[in-house]
Amino acid sequence: MELMMTVVLVGILVSMGVPLFHRAAERTRCREAESQLEVIQHAERVQEMETNVYLPCGDTAACNVALNLNMPTQDWDYSVVINGAGTGGVATADRLGVGHWQNCQYTIAIPNGDPVITVMADCPF
Repeated sequence: MELMMTVVLVGILVSMGVPLFHRAAERTRCREAESQLEVIQHAERVQEMETNVYLPCGDTAACNVALNLNMPTQDWDYSVVINGAGTGGVATADRLGVGHWQNCQYTIAIPNGDPVITVMADCPF
């Protein structure tokens, strides 16, 4: 009887902890996206200093090649859109996959004095 009560109690505690764990893991993934956007912003600044142009890229693989980066591709899709005048643009991180936060999106302006991340859609904060 006591063993059964212990198993039930452990089951209840685990069922309460799993959602908290998933939320914390998703927050960590979001911080990764914010950090990678700052990396893209800095790489675009370097690119512009060396060649006088900003480089657009349509997805993470293209950004990795164009900006000589090594960003992971499993959780986020990164892209850069340069404005018509070529004087700047916006880098975007879109959450890949399924689940509650699949519509999460972050953006950052290029160039910008301070990295200001804008949360554009449903993100865990």
